[in-house]
Amino acid sequence: MARGAFLLLAATVLVPVPAAGVASGWAVNGPSRVRLITPYRVAPAGPAGKDAEIRLGLHFVLQPEWHVYWKNSGDAGYPPALKLSGSPVPILAELLWPAPRRFELRGGLVAFGYEREVVYPVSTRWSAAAGSGERERLTADLDYLVCQVDCIPFHSVLTVDQPLGPREKTAADPETSPLIEHAWSQLPVAAGDLPGVTTETSFTAAGPALTVRIHGATAGDSTGSDLFLEPQDLFETGKPQVTREAEALLFRVPLTLKQSGKPLPATFPFAWTATGLRPLRDGGPAVALAARATVPLRPEAPASRPATSQGLAPGGAAGAFALLAVLSTLFALGLWGLLGQGLAEAAGVHTRSLPREALGFLAAGGTLALLYRLSRSVRPEGLAGVELALLGMSLFAWLHRIAAGRSKLSWALLAALGLCAGAALWLAVQSRLG
Repeated sequence: MARGAFLLLAATVLVPVPAAGVASGWAVNGPSRVRLITPYRVAPAGPAGKDAEIRLGLHFVLQPEWHVYWKNSGDAGYPPALKLSGSPVPILAELLWPAPRRFELRGGLVAFGYEREVVYPVSTRWSAAAGSGERERLTADLDYLVCQVDCIPFHSVLTVDQPLGPREKTAADPETSPLIEHAWSQLPVAAGDLPGVTTETSFTAAGPALTVRIHGATAGDSTGSDLFLEPQDLFETGKPQVTREAEALLFRVPLTLKQSGKPLPATFPFAWTATGLRPLRDGGPAVALAARATVPLRPEAPASRPATSQGLAPGGAAGAFALLAVLSTLFALGLWGLLGQGLAEAAGVHTRSLPREALGFLAAGGTLALLYRLSRSVRPEGLAGVELALLGMSLFAWLHRIAAGRSKLSWALLAALGLCAGAALWLAVQSRLG
């Protein structure tokens, strides 16, 4: 009861009180507190007619074992969502993301984010310059989640009244300016901006897995190295496996399709951040590297593609297994006497020790085995269509037996059975994977 009351109280805590100077008041709750900071006591107003830029920060301080989130939160949670407004001058703002760390949680869950203390950099652009000597009121409307075992959502409104002045009177704040400078130093370096370091990103269908190879870098001595994928809607991602090579680091990330059986697109964009990298060229401190790459997920089909090792053209496996399933179903129906006695005799079944009915069940079992194999070659909705077509064949065969002696109706039912057989083949080919 006390715990529930704490969660209710904490989730409703807001500190919307404006603060003069370069930081808002703290929005304080049980496990965390947050404020909006700027690096200036007096910020440059900017030349008339030109956009002004200023770096801000969302400063979080967390109790031990609590964390907030990166842009990809992991298995649960969500990252902070910020809306920044200015008055009298409108503000354009972008929340930036320092290099995260990985949290292994109970139940095999994983989270990506930050603990103890973090400043999220906020890049801003003022769409018009305010006059010298004025103030700009900055208001941050913030939704965020803090987690330990349980997670608590919060909403806070943070306000800063930022004095403005000409550039010659600009003054940095000795407390907040170093915090924002350090936050900017924790942002990942864009791939290509780190001398002597190059990257390769590729996809392996067997697994499947994403492979990222970073040339010209090694793992940091104390922090180790890790790789984080940005949010995407196609794959669930596993924990990267890290391998040190002669002058490179290799990350292999296991992937699982979010929608099983969904065909892969020809290419897919991946964005990733690698942390704890030490460049080999200058031997400097460990850095994080961020990159985006559009990766081929399946090879381009040549104009005339050869048969596979099983002697089947691409997609032919689906049609072949569907055809075998149709034939197996027809054989079972014939053995059960639903398509006349002639089929069993034509098949050479003349044994008394193994009745035709038992052989029919064996044939039906073969149909099930073929449908299982077909499930690996077609999409789920296609497999369902094939199964319905086979059931339709069985229904029309049963009706055909009942209609014995009425030739026109019998022929019509046989025609319907043939249409179902053709539909099974068509659905298998149209729904094949790849």
